[in-house]
Amino acid sequence: MNQQNENNKVIKIIVGAVILVGLVIFFSKDSIMYGYYVNKGDKEVESWKAVQDYTDALKIKYDDFLVDKIKLNVLQSDEYATSLLEDLDGVLKSSDLNQLYVDVYVKEATNAYKEGDYKLCEKELDKAVFYGYYKNDFKYIDELESYNKTNSSSNNNTNKVVRNNSNSYYNYNSNEYIIPDSDSRYLTRSELSRYTKTDLGYIRNEIFARYGYVFSKAKYRNYFGAKSWYYPDPSVPDDESILNNVERANVHLIKSME
Repeated sequence: MNQQNENNKVIKIIVGAVILVGLVIFFSKDSIMYGYYVNKGDKEVESWKAVQDYTDALKIKYDDFLVDKIKLNVLQSDEYATSLLEDLDGVLKSSDLNQLYVDVYVKEATNAYKEGDYKLCEKELDKAVFYGYYKNDFKYIDELESYNKTNSSSNNNTNKVVRNNSNSYYNYNSNEYIIPDSDSRYLTRSELSRYTKTDLGYIRNEIFARYGYVFSKAKYRNYFGAKSWYYPDPSVPDDESILNNVERANVHLIKSME
């Protein structure tokens, strides 16, 4: 009888210990997973993979320490930076996400300036300005403005409207559209090759935006929402049925280059 009582006590102790361990694991699982994702991200060789790990950790606990790690790795991801920003929409706070957009576009503007592509530099700066950047803070703003003044004074095509081979008219200096006649002229791989993959995404979606397509991604909603010609229309279908033959061909070409 005494032996049975002793056995029952042992069983109770074991059960109690198991329950206690289970409770500890249950209440500390978030902390454990947080540490796991942070450590995994720290060991990643590729920056974009590290961002994905840090993002998983940030979903568990939001802190500035992780936000700084994400920012650093996004800026090191180069061609993956824009897609990473899209993934961070809804994860980062709006202020942190906007600042990261600014940092990415200012970096791209700086690279474009150093490569002598001043038009691309201006485009990237305009994107940064949309997210709250003060353009005069740009490191090379004086040199860029000097170039623009020189180029403007020597350019006889200012506000010139011309006819192209497809008989459509457009303004060479329009700041409203990236490619104003992409709805009526077949674009070429050669002319599109000078754009970055990020730009190609905007050019492709510009075709849909003309119809009032409502974008699910914040970067496109924000970008086209700032255009005077864009009027969101929820009734526009999420497919290519709204496009004419020229637009459809241009969309397919751009997709093949993105």
